Amino acid sequence: AGAPDDVVAVYSPWRRCYFDEGRVTWTTPLVQPDMHGRAPIMCLVSNQRPLHAAGLARRTTLTAIGGFDESLRFWECEEVTVRLAKAGRVLNVPSDAPLYLWREHRDRAYIGDANARYDITNVALGWIEQMVRAAEGRSFDELGLSTLDRQDILLQCTEYGRWLYSRNRRAFRRYVQMARTFDPNLAPAHPKFATRLSRWLGYETAEGVARLSRAPRAVLKRLAPALS
Repeated sequence: AGAPDDVVAVYSPWRRCYFDEGRVTWTTPLVQPDMHGRAPIMCLVSNQRPLHAAGLARRTTLTAIGGFDESLRFWECEEVTVRLAKAGRVLNVPSDAPLYLWREHRDRAYIGDANARYDITNVALGWIEQMVRAAEGRSFDELGLSTLDRQDILLQCTEYGRWLYSRNRRAFRRYVQMARTFDPNLAPAHPKFATRLSRWLGYETAEGVARLSRAPRAVLKRLAPALS
């Protein structure tokens, strides 16, 4: 009630955890989102993003922007936060403790294959679709992103793309095609040799080489218990 008139929503720190028989076990550090001076699209990026469930929004503004997009099944909280941030100022409520707990389950992966709670193909494609929508046809340069924010986007873009490359090559190609609407020169953010290789051989080939480079390490990791 005491927020300035231009504030349309407030957000607070949050943290992931397990909750077993009344006992909380933290699985991540405390997340302290900070949207001050940042483009609304950053409400979709990284684990440092504000969560709609970890805050409050003005009912009048939420109604004015059309409320939640009920067609979404994963990114609905982030998507509505982007629209709120476009409608006015979102304000941080500082706290040394999480004001929202994100519960995880030990017996089921949150994102992954068909056995996970959410399938990575739907999550990754949903993310890039919302990123393109939030950009409103503008490129990175036109969005006025800081160097750090741009790096955060590219890192997350690489991670989702890499996951798709290993599981669903057709979805990977669609993903990269959409991502290039706001960065025509999109390349894997890491490792650096893949970034450089992408300029000459294309994103998909560079990702394939990067995957091959990781194969020996993966084999050694699996053999480590037997060799010790």
